[in-house]
Amino acid sequence: MKPNLTVQSITTFEKRFGQPHLNLAYHAAFPLALTSDLLYRLWANFQCGCGGQSLNIPWVAVADLMLSNLCKEVGYGLYEMPPAVRTTLLNQLKANPRFGPDRIRQLAEFLLTYHQQQIYGEDPDLRDLAQAQRWTALAHTQPAKAAQELAAVMAKVSHQDKTELIRMAALVNSLESPLANFKSLLTYAKGMDCFAQGDLSAAAAEFRRLRQRGQQVKIAGVYLPIPATVNVFGAVGAVLRNLTLSLQLPKINANSDQPTSDPAQIYPLQTTPFNFEMVTVNTQGQVTVKRMSEKLKPMLAV
Repeated sequence: MKPNLTVQSITTFEKRFGQPHLNLAYHAAFPLALTSDLLYRLWANFQCGCGGQSLNIPWVAVADLMLSNLCKEVGYGLYEMPPAVRTTLLNQLKANPRFGPDRIRQLAEFLLTYHQQQIYGEDPDLRDLAQAQRWTALAHTQPAKAAQELAAVMAKVSHQDKTELIRMAALVNSLESPLANFKSLLTYAKGMDCFAQGDLSAAAAEFRRLRQRGQQVKIAGVYLPIPATVNVFGAVGAVLRNLTLSLQLPKINANSDQPTSDPAQIYPLQTTPFNFEMVTVNTQGQVTVKRMSEKLKPMLAV
C-alpha cells in the first residue's frame, strides 16, 4: 500500500469511528496477526493510557476494526494489517504522549504472556504463530536476543524447503523497524527470499552486501550458509589459464634416502612461453578490460 493511501485509510477509519476506535487500532498493530480473542483481550487490558486516563474504547470497536479496511482475513479467523498500515499505526502509537515507549513494553509483555502456552502446544500452525508473536515482542524489547534466535532458526532451515525459507524471510523483514540495528540479518533474509523465489541473481546481489566467510556469513554470533547454487563472487577479477607452477625437484642419491642440497644436483629446468588472459571486472561482475600476457612455462628436463 502506498504511503498516501495508508494515511488516507487510517484517516478515513478515524473519521468514521472516532479517536477511541483509533486507540484500539494503535494497540492492534503491535501483533503480527490478530484473532477475535486476541483483539478482545487487547481491548480489555488496555482501556487506559500510560498516565491512567481512560481511552473510552467501546466493546463494539473490536468487530468494527476487524471488519474495516485496516484488516484483512488471511485464514480462518486470522487477520492481518497490511505492513504499511501496521508500521504507520505503531509509529503513531510511539509518538502519542499518552502511550510512547512504555506502552510498547507493556504490549510486548502482554503478547509474551498471551502466547506462552501455545508455543508448546500440539497444533503446529498455532506453534508457528505463537513463536512469530514472541519474536515480535522480543524484537521491540530485546532486539539482540530476537536477532540471534531468528538467525539460529534460519541457519537450520533446509535450502530445499522453499516454503519455510519464504516464511522465515517474511517474518524477519516484517520486523525491519525494531531490528534496524541488525541490517545484515535483514539483508540475509532478503537474499534467502530471492533464492527461494528462484531469482539467483538478485540473491547474489543481496549476499554480496554482507561480509562473507567463504560460502557463509556470521550474523548475531551465528554462522548462516549461503546456498551453493548462488554465485556470490561473480566473475573472477583475474583469470589465469593453463598456469603451471615452477618446481625444483631434488635428485635423490642412490646410496641415500635424503635429497641432496647441492645446486648442481638439481634437475635442470627448461622453459617454454605460454599465454594467459587477464580480465578486470566491475562490481556487477561485468568484464571491463581484457589483456593478454606471456609467461615462461617451466618444462622439466630429464
